[in-house]
Amino acid sequence: MGDVGSAFLGFTFAVLPVIAAQHNPRLAVAGVLLVWPFVFDAAFTCLLRRLRHRENVFAAHRSHLYQRLVITGYRHRTVTRLYIGLAAAGVLLAALWRVGGLVSDGAVIAVLPLLCLGLWRGVAGRARAAQKRSVPR
Repeated sequence: MGDVGSAFLGFTFAVLPVIAAQHNPRLAVAGVLLVWPFVFDAAFTCLLRRLRHRENVFAAHRSHLYQRLVITGYRHRTVTRLYIGLAAAGVLLAALWRVGGLVSDGAVIAVLPLLCLGLWRGVAGRARAAQKRSVPR
């Protein structure tokens, strides 16, 4: 697909919830739940981690969470399946919250940060384990 195709899809996924939110503000949150792994990865990597380390946020890098998983030894297929599963969890949460009313606002507010924390802790743990394996004794 390349950069142009992915930029188009990213723009589309970002704009559709904004348009839908004009009719129902809850749809903006539901839209974010659909793509939360990617939003969290970009926000965490660029805004938090790279700024904290005083890195140039506009320079190319390999510090996204999915890239760090591949660097530590996961296959691309495995990382893709992980992100699909995380996005599916967001879709399920959005559907239960929006359509069925089975999930309260508080549950959405609690579950999403827990999913983000789980992703970050999983990557950090994997990176620490890979670093320990590479250090000569």
